[in-house]
Amino acid sequence: MDKRIIHIIFFTILTLAPLALSGQAPSIYKVSEANINENFFSEISPVAVDNGIYFCSDRRTSGAKDRTSFDDRRLYNIWFAEKIDSFNWEKPM
Repeated sequence: MDKRIIHIIFFTILTLAPLALSGQAPSIYKVSEANINENFFSEISPVAVDNGIYFCSDRRTSGAKDRTSFDDRRLYNIWFAEKIDSFNWEKPM
């Protein structure tokens, strides 16, 4: 093969390889933590409704009493946070 053809093929591979190896197209969505999340509790299973969001959390419901299972893990309760606007929520209750 002619050296020029080899150089052209090599240059083409080097130019197009990063495009093929990038994996995914950039996302049009941005995921961020809601202001109702607490760092030291487990919060799972969110369900969005018209006026807010329901979720399960093992937050303490009382400062004096902590309900736990037999193996000392906190029990989950269902919480509701009312929607203020598309990004902000009231304090969960």
